[in-house]
Amino acid sequence: MICISSNAWFPRTKIKNYVLVFNKARSEISGETIPYLKLLDALLIFARIKNDDWPLFIIRYRDIIRELAWIEKRKLVKLCRKYPPGVRVTLALILKSLSEMNLHFEITKTVAPRVVDLYKEALNFLPAG
Repeated sequence: MICISSNAWFPRTKIKNYVLVFNKARSEISGETIPYLKLLDALLIFARIKNDDWPLFIIRYRDIIRELAWIEKRKLVKLCRKYPPGVRVTLALILKSLSEMNLHFEITKTVAPRVVDLYKEALNFLPAG
């Protein structure tokens, strides 16, 4: 038996000696979530090319996050769970600098404390509140 996840439901099918079972999987990608995924992707891409513009990028990114409603920030936190630890910690520290402590703790509990400490040192230029 071979199980395949899909956004749609399909009937069980038999091909040669294999039975194909299609499981309906809820996709995180939709028209509603694409803007938030783009924000997370920007953070991921810029984090990989860290250059002299990194502090300026983070401060501008923080200004964008500041403009989001709490529900939008919550959605961003939920979606960031599938991203690497560096993206999650960076977002958590940005949220902490915006005094969003509940969201900050929700992200940091998914990452090793040592990783959080490393990023705290790298993002020490973030202004408070």
